[in-house]
Amino acid sequence: MGSLMPLPFTLRGVGRFATAPWSLLLLTELVAALGLAAVFAWFVNASWFSQVTVAIRNLPGRGALERGALVWQGDSPVQLAGNNFIAFAIDLDHEADLGHEADLCIELGADNMRVCSLLGYVQFEYPKSWRVKLERAQLEPWWNAWAPAILACAAVGLVMVLFALWTAFALLYAPVAALVAFLANRRLDARGAFKLASAAQIPGAIMTALGGVLYGLGWFDLVKFGGCVAAQFILTWFFVLGAPFTLNRLDSPETFRGNPFARTGPTLAASEPADVKPEDEPRSKDAAHP
Repeated sequence: MGSLMPLPFTLRGVGRFATAPWSLLLLTELVAALGLAAVFAWFVNASWFSQVTVAIRNLPGRGALERGALVWQGDSPVQLAGNNFIAFAIDLDHEADLGHEADLCIELGADNMRVCSLLGYVQFEYPKSWRVKLERAQLEPWWNAWAPAILACAAVGLVMVLFALWTAFALLYAPVAALVAFLANRRLDARGAFKLASAAQIPGAIMTALGGVLYGLGWFDLVKFGGCVAAQFILTWFFVLGAPFTLNRLDSPETFRGNPFARTGPTLAASEPADVKPEDEPRSKDAAHP
């Protein structure tokens, strides 16, 4: 069974994808992408969407986004919801740091929104065309109805993005794998190099998924999870450079020994003189004329 279904967990397993059918490679990539999407959906639903629900429930009776400005009737600054992963706050003048202890903070100001994280913040202006009522009675039914669809679309979009990224990076890794195979005298054509490079990215994707689970459970902080994401590229290069050595060797060309221009046929070794019988030796003239 192992010979029919190579698994990309060892150098030999990744190398066998070079000659495996395209359908097997695509199936393996699909399983890895769905695993990552499942971890992503679980994390977003448990850590982010739950706080969105809490933030909506803590909205005041009146509030709106109109003509690029936030019309707010409640206190400011105030934190609407938050946990270790995400926080939502209203700070009209961006003067407080409410919710900034979370890994991601969404802060609504008077005329712009800030997305704050470990690396700093990014600021976005409110679109002038927005007419959004920030009221619990308006947002809560809409959010409860559309949250599952939004999560599903995000998961499907992640699968599509992963396939696009794996294809783009495979085009980058494939020439390197082909060069290593050429120097190591291994059999690998262009199509096989692309398939090998694609399979070499799957172990890193699985490692990222495991890191996401540990991050969602609180065993990893954001820095450790970021290190896990960065380490997947090191793991990918390990498989790209090492898997070609597990491929079959190329047949060496036949080498000639001796004079390549000599006539073919059985030859006598120089160290073994021919055995000549006495009766076969030519007679001298004296012996021929007594």
